Amino acid sequence: MESMNESMLKKQICRTNAYGGKVGKNRPRKSYADRIGGILKKGQMLSSRNRRACMKRLMDVSEAREISKDRTMKKSVVCLSFWEKGNQERNEVRSSKSDSKAEPGIGARGDITTESRSGPRSGFKSRNQEQKRRRKSNSNQNRTHD
Repeated sequence: MESMNESMLKKQICRTNAYGGKVGKNRPRKSYADRIGGILKKGQMLSSRNRRACMKRLMDVSEAREISKDRTMKKSVVCLSFWEKGNQERNEVRSSKSDSKAEPGIGARGDITTESRSGPRSGFKSRNQEQKRRRKSNSNQNRTHD
């Protein structure tokens, strides 16, 4: 099978060189690079730009794929390193915030807080629930004073 392919390749190369660049009715013959590139293709590359680059360099499609994989790997490694660095900085900021919560500090009203708040983040629901608790505690205090 391989010997048949080799002989077909030789015939096609000879044919392209034999004719002086013209086919019947003044139609231009395919260029050498186009002809050989079509024969050498092992698989179809999606990007026509990469295909043209293969023809110019006379490289196989599989070689071009490996080169493009190398390029994408380099890009992904660079992006990954920046991503990891950003995550590391975020984690440091979070850990410093959690450390400051554990230490006693002065709250918004001036009272000393010693406990760190645990539970859901301060979203709409949690704020709404806090307001309801305050109203209940205020109403309970008013009842005890009367």
